Amino acid sequence: MKVIQLAETLAYGDAMGNHILMTDQALRRMGIKSTVYAVNIHGNVPPGRAKKYHFLTRIDRDDILMFHMGIGTSLIDELPQYRCRKIMVYHNITPPDMTGDYDTGLASGCAWGYRQMGTMQQWYDGIIAMSAYNKRDLIQMGYPGDKIWVMPAYFIPFTDYRQKPAVQILKDYGNKKNILFVGRWAPNKKHEDMVQIFTYYQRNIDPDARLILAGSGENGVYANAVKEYIQKIGTRNVIFPGHISFSELIAFYKTADVFLCMSEHEGFCVPLVEAMYFHVPILAYAAAAVPETLCGSGMLVDKKDPVFVAKALDRLMHDENVRAAVLEKQQKRLRCFEEKRTEHAFQEYMKQWVRV
Repeated sequence: MKVIQLAETLAYGDAMGNHILMTDQALRRMGIKSTVYAVNIHGNVPPGRAKKYHFLTRIDRDDILMFHMGIGTSLIDELPQYRCRKIMVYHNITPPDMTGDYDTGLASGCAWGYRQMGTMQQWYDGIIAMSAYNKRDLIQMGYPGDKIWVMPAYFIPFTDYRQKPAVQILKDYGNKKNILFVGRWAPNKKHEDMVQIFTYYQRNIDPDARLILAGSGENGVYANAVKEYIQKIGTRNVIFPGHISFSELIAFYKTADVFLCMSEHEGFCVPLVEAMYFHVPILAYAAAAVPETLCGSGMLVDKKDPVFVAKALDRLMHDENVRAAVLEKQQKRLRCFEEKRTEHAFQEYMKQWVRV
């Protein structure tokens, strides 16, 4: 018996990619033969950790196919041919209407994914949802709730965060107040809302503060529209580092004073956990899986009025009592994401499926 993990795309450094590779390690530590396959494998995936899908030749009836779903994929057409046991890992799909007209490719892929999800309700022996929010999403699409197990957390490679930060970033950004967001440029992330909040904050509270929007896609249609908006309203000190190295990412977290998230759709949101790890207090909009991931930590707001949020931001930035209380709760919540804890929960779940 073996476990075959299957995904459309595998990249090292993003939430799904890290989770897949660490799942492979957790299975191997159980004494289970495990292999990862993907249609597209990014060059940053360590050699030998995954294979191209066309090398997948044989799956026995006693094997387990673990399929990762996060967007429309050609792999759906391949799944029925495999007569083994199947588990879907649902990472959530961004609703197509949240992409607007900015990224027709993404909108098409998400719409395709939703259509495919509507055909697979009876395909799987088990389903892993990466949050309770994702489970609710699955149930609304007709998936049987008694087959869905909510994994308590993503596998997150905290050991990677211990490497040295980029020295130049520390030098360049360590001299002013920094408001940080980390995440790809996509309309559901609501970068424009963060800009509106920061504009009020800069004009009325701290004219020297920076807003750092780190993430890939900084030259796409959506990002360019946000940049044009920034130019139009004359906001200063908005930084677009783009897709950065891991040491640069660590440095930005280390220079951040607050992590700001106004996203309206997240299936989990790993950057929130990263902010906890780097002792950065979080101010976030209470949408989708964000309240669940924070679980009483951070500071949540339920409206996006720029004046209201900017004042909350200022309080989190400068009120030492509030800041300390938020950070204390975040550190308690962070313990729930420890790798050993996550691995134990996952391995206990897998024991019902495997025969070592």
